[in-house]
Amino acid sequence: MSLAQGSFNMNDRVGAIAASLQDLEKPTTCPVCMVMIGGYIQMCFLEGDDSLVEVLRTKQHAFWDACVAMLTVPRDPDAVLALRAHLAETARNCWNQKEHRTVERNNPWGSNDPLFVFIEGLCYSLRACLEGGDHSLVERLKPDKVFRSKGSQWPDGRKSLFPFGEKTCVESLVYWCSLRFSDEPMKLLRILIMISRPTMLPHLHVEPVHGAIVYIMAQMFHNDLRAVPDGWIGPSPFPPSALMANPLPRWNITRKAVKTAAHFLTVLDNGPDMQFNDNVPFNEGYEIVLFRAVQKAARFISTDHEHFTALAAKVTELYKANGHDDLLNVDPNIVKFLRENFRTKKPTLVNSTVTYLRRLAQARRCTGPGCGRAVHESGENKPFPRCAQCKMTRYCSRECQKADWKQAKPHPHRVICPLVCRLMATINIWDEFPILRDAFLRAGFTNVERNTLAAWAMCAMSPEMAEHLTDIFRRMNSDRIDVAGLPPHEQEEVLEFAMCMRDGIL
Repeated sequence: MSLAQGSFNMNDRVGAIAASLQDLEKPTTCPVCMVMIGGYIQMCFLEGDDSLVEVLRTKQHAFWDACVAMLTVPRDPDAVLALRAHLAETARNCWNQKEHRTVERNNPWGSNDPLFVFIEGLCYSLRACLEGGDHSLVERLKPDKVFRSKGSQWPDGRKSLFPFGEKTCVESLVYWCSLRFSDEPMKLLRILIMISRPTMLPHLHVEPVHGAIVYIMAQMFHNDLRAVPDGWIGPSPFPPSALMANPLPRWNITRKAVKTAAHFLTVLDNGPDMQFNDNVPFNEGYEIVLFRAVQKAARFISTDHEHFTALAAKVTELYKANGHDDLLNVDPNIVKFLRENFRTKKPTLVNSTVTYLRRLAQARRCTGPGCGRAVHESGENKPFPRCAQCKMTRYCSRECQKADWKQAKPHPHRVICPLVCRLMATINIWDEFPILRDAFLRAGFTNVERNTLAAWAMCAMSPEMAEHLTDIFRRMNSDRIDVAGLPPHEQEEVLEFAMCMRDGIL
């Protein structure tokens, strides 16, 4: 029967596939039938019909559990080759050969390898499940939401999503990315980082996974999956493999690869649950490679593309953080974009304070001194409670709340909380900055109170600045502020901020 005609009960069909995926070494599912099911689920989601994925998330937990386990179970190269051979035999023996020919003719990637088709089918299904509908896990990324929904929607906890742990999940998905048969594994990895950044991202910064994902992203940014990325030193992180897609599929010659990598970069640099500078380790050791790759990508997409801002911001970050002469040769389109959108935004008292308050409003981490624990790491399936007065800070325990109230340095919450309450009574933190400046004036802060709020925000976003901002308070009437201990790219920012504090510039 044709999937397009819908002439079968999809819930029953998915239940049957769930049963056939239970053996992780020798699944009895036909890979072509798997990609047909996954493609159909994703097609419904992309066309705005979420009813199917909502039903399957509620009734077919075994299917989603099996998909995740099949994708992320640890496998050595011999086990992967054995799986490929087994899937090829399963496809040959499938009764649905007529539909196979239709899929092979319409395959958008140009690769009919049974292993790659199978993995794509799993990724299609999981992406639709995690993104589709009002009750999807992506929709549960809001500050007061956690993994478990009020209904019986899958997944109901971290164990469902990471059956072998986050480390193994990252390693497995980066491995599938490295075979470069499709961008679907990278899309799925992006979604999982969005969902559980605090527990996923650290594993992406560990070698050899770190080098592998940078290498793949650089190839995608260059729109050439065969070439060694410009600036790469040393051998390829991928040894020769009989599994490499050869010839590479058609997506290699489209700009889809560039846009997928740009979206991935956007999540790395601005995703949910981001902490200040938690993305910096991703650059370390690969600054030149990333700089050249991101610049190349900027030539493939227009400045009004939704992810061009992430590319320009990454160029700025690498440019400021490194003194290499090579980083001076910035693409003219990026230079123009930066001048129009970034260079005019100085670290004033208003935008520093509001930027941090916006981050707090969306955060799901404990703000206790020295804690930073994420809700993902809590055994309880509920968000951390907020401060009862200012409604902005969160705490994982009474101990963290008490420590922040009395002992946090240099700004204990007993000093900050009443200031935040006064400010929040006069502003909507999501307003435009000209409106916010007027609201600051209406709050009636003294210069000391206003500076205290702004310094609290800057110290929280950049702990390295805390000592220097304390020095600013001590020497408020002096023209000399000691910034020698800061990285070069932060010295100008601290000095500009100091001038704002001294002169009362909002």
